[in-house]
Amino acid sequence: MALSVGHSMLQDATKKLEIKWERVRRDWDDEMARRFDVEFISPLRPRVKASLAAIGRVSDIVAQARRDCE
Repeated sequence: MALSVGHSMLQDATKKLEIKWERVRRDWDDEMARRFDVEFISPLRPRVKASLAAIGRVSDIVAQARRDCE
């Protein structure tokens, strides 16, 4: 799988999770929902952002290596 495909898949999955989480939160609005958000959903956001940035950097490095080896 190309890095760009993995990048796109992670972006898409993250968007879908956010949409579904917002839908769930409309009906599930109690202390447990807030706790779930704090413990599981919110920590994902910066981790996914960092992962996407890392994938982008690795993709750039691989592309440069390919150009250098041509």
